[in-house]
Amino acid sequence: MATQNVTTRNKQVDDPERFRIDTDGGRFRVAKSGAGLSKTVLVELAGDAVDHIVVRDINKNQTSYTVGLNTLGECMLRRNGEELQPWQVLKAALEPLLFE
Repeated sequence: MATQNVTTRNKQVDDPERFRIDTDGGRFRVAKSGAGLSKTVLVELAGDAVDHIVVRDINKNQTSYTVGLNTLGECMLRRNGEELQPWQVLKAALEPLLFE
């Protein structure tokens, strides 16, 4: 999902290298670069049993989500009792970076 978002956004801006995604094992980083600026969003698997993910946004705030399944067997992420689909977490993390 994130790779597709970065590819699509790069097609919409003048600089096709403006945004990039780097993957490394259980994590990925989306970066924005240009004229003396560099901002990133980091998403990584965490915990001994890889039971949650941690998202660090462009302001370096960290948010942890527990990974699980809902009653339909779909992958969900939970935070403070709220059940979110992966795309919702990704949207919240990447939107400020891709569209500021």
